[in-house]
Amino acid sequence: MKKISECRESAGNLRRASFTIEAALLIPCILLVIFAVFYLNFHVCSRACLSAAACEQAISGHDPENPELFAAVNLSRMKEENGKTRTVSFAADTIALYGGWKWSISEKGEYAVVDPVSFIRKLRAAESLTED
Repeated sequence: MKKISECRESAGNLRRASFTIEAALLIPCILLVIFAVFYLNFHVCSRACLSAAACEQAISGHDPENPELFAAVNLSRMKEENGKTRTVSFAADTIALYGGWKWSISEKGEYAVVDPVSFIRKLRAAESLTED
């Protein structure tokens, strides 16, 4: 028959072992959440940069180089311009951290082209109508 002190020692060892097993199950879940937040942060940052670059290039009309992105690969740019609108669109993939999973990003910036000379003439004509 076991003594009471031996039973208490074995119960203490079981308690410590259960903490080890719980930690072994919990740590991978915590790491998964942390890396998922980092990956989502990369995706959102790249998308915001592409959106800002597309709008800026559509408004300004000049063709600078593609924006430098920290966490995006396979960046492509497309520009369309007709008489009334100018459209710049970007497409990229977020880097693959694990398992080759990539999120695709596509952003588009549009701007209605305004002829400044005719616009100012129309404003002055409207102003002269309101003065009379």
